Amino acid sequence: MISKQEIRQYPFYKETLPPTPISPAARQTLSEWGVSSQWISFLREIASSFRYDLCIPKMKRICSHGGIVFQKNHESHVLLSHFDNVQVRLDGACGTLTCQFVNMLYTTSILDQLNNALTNQGKSPLCPYYLRGLSQTYFNNPEGGTSQHYWSGFLPKKNISSCAKNMVFFDVSFQNIQTAQESGYQPSTFTPYTSTCFEINKHNTLRIGNMDPQRNDSILNNHYYASVLGVSYDWKLVYELCFVQDRHRTFPALIIMDSTGKNTELCLLSQDKQRVDFTPLSSSIPFKTQQEVEEIRTMLCYAHCMPLEYNQKKAEHFLRQNPHLD
Repeated sequence: MISKQEIRQYPFYKETLPPTPISPAARQTLSEWGVSSQWISFLREIASSFRYDLCIPKMKRICSHGGIVFQKNHESHVLLSHFDNVQVRLDGACGTLTCQFVNMLYTTSILDQLNNALTNQGKSPLCPYYLRGLSQTYFNNPEGGTSQHYWSGFLPKKNISSCAKNMVFFDVSFQNIQTAQESGYQPSTFTPYTSTCFEINKHNTLRIGNMDPQRNDSILNNHYYASVLGVSYDWKLVYELCFVQDRHRTFPALIIMDSTGKNTELCLLSQDKQRVDFTPLSSSIPFKTQQEVEEIRTMLCYAHCMPLEYNQKKAEHFLRQNPHLD
């Protein structure tokens, strides 16, 4: 077992963060698989270092790198070359954080050490999985364009042909460890990790929406034009970045979603940058704290300082170098 001193040497260790909550059923299942209480505590500490609630630093970093406006399939897009930070796990979206969590278990040999301990007990080693689907909150609308959530799960390798309902889920984004059956999550796909097989992509492209509700490309009708930044300081709202255009310019906006996954609003910064204007996309979010509103205003202020370069050739060259983006 890794010592406490060794734990503190890992770059993910954040002593000030509370361990990721684990349900009694998940703890019991892991124990039945042979995972000791010390290992369970260690995994909870590792999971707690993955942050989904640092949206302001993320927005500041994205904006400092700027964006490239280009055309693809007769539609306008913005290319963001540094959307996720893959060096330090502070501000990735759910898919990035999930990949980093499991990749880190492999690259630091933590998973090997855990599986060796299980094998020495005559237990089956664990296999991690990458899951995609609907969560219990926020990303829970099958009709929503951004309804897909990503998280990880574990199963003993002897049960590798089993289905997702027998897994223990580790959701490092929403900070919970639960059995599949109690989680309320609905996975549509699950893929076993056999090594560090998932490349983490720090880039993103966003289609630019229009403010005219009568147009097919209206941001008011196409929630999928946005990309998730993370959650609010109190974990009650999800923030998404999008770009909109009118006759004169292209500018950034935010879409916010509450925990029901059904109430969404478009957030635009006033001309004097002192106020946020909210437009319901599905229905209004009934209550927003002053701190949440200030968080939104701060992110929009950073976003409006983002330099946008109109350069088709530069974007096409970048996409050729990164074909998985196209």
